[in-house]
Amino acid sequence: MSIEEIWVEYEQALRAFLHTRAQPSDIDDILQLTMLKAHNSLSRLNHKESLKSWLFSITKNTAIDFYRSRQKDQSFLAPELWYEEESDPPHDFEKCVLPFLTTLSKIDREVLFFVDIEGHSQKKYAEDFSVNYSTAKSRLKSARLRLKNRFESCCDFSLDPFGNVTDLKPRKNNCKSC
Repeated sequence: MSIEEIWVEYEQALRAFLHTRAQPSDIDDILQLTMLKAHNSLSRLNHKESLKSWLFSITKNTAIDFYRSRQKDQSFLAPELWYEEESDPPHDFEKCVLPFLTTLSKIDREVLFFVDIEGHSQKKYAEDFSVNYSTAKSRLKSARLRLKNRFESCCDFSLDPFGNVTDLKPRKNNCKSC
């Protein structure tokens, strides 16, 4: 697999990963450094099945190195960058996604699953489903809004500045979706 193919397949997922862990203004720089490191060490990757985890490890380490080299905050230590355990909402939010997805139309389910869950680009969705790129973007935006409305009708949740769920509480109407 060439670096171009890897980039096309994983860029959106790596970008989403960094959105929860890096400053928005630094994401492109970190991704560029990540792909450079991946390109330089691709020949040393023994098991192609571990490509995804290998890329995410490179991305995580690149982000840590990036902030160390920039010394944005002297008191900011690398282990504090990756606080995944503490940032997860107390409710098992992931279990709720599938039941809500099943309540959406087939087109909404397809676009959300293809782009947001599998991590493909909107452009790839447009090509694979033979629709205009603007149609693909519109479908995704509408599907995300309908999914959000489903969640909001059942749960109250708080978001951080990056749009990640930080707190989730079921409403009193005894929603059975999750």
